[in-house]
Amino acid sequence: MKKIVVAFCVLISLSAPLRAVDMSREINAAAAKIMPKVVEWRRYLHQHPELSNREVNTSKLVADELR
Repeated sequence: MKKIVVAFCVLISLSAPLRAVDMSREINAAAAKIMPKVVEWRRYLHQHPELSNREVNTSKLVADELR
């Protein structure tokens, strides 16, 4: 019984990197999908700077995107 438990633990630990590779592909695909929008936000925010604690347009942009 002890050998079976050890073998199971070894199999689980060996399969973890395979699952990580699969998730990495999904994460990269999701990031690539939203990257143009993120670049657009960054450009807008850099073209319309606001003083600290007076980020009216920035907070509006974030709130609108979250809705």
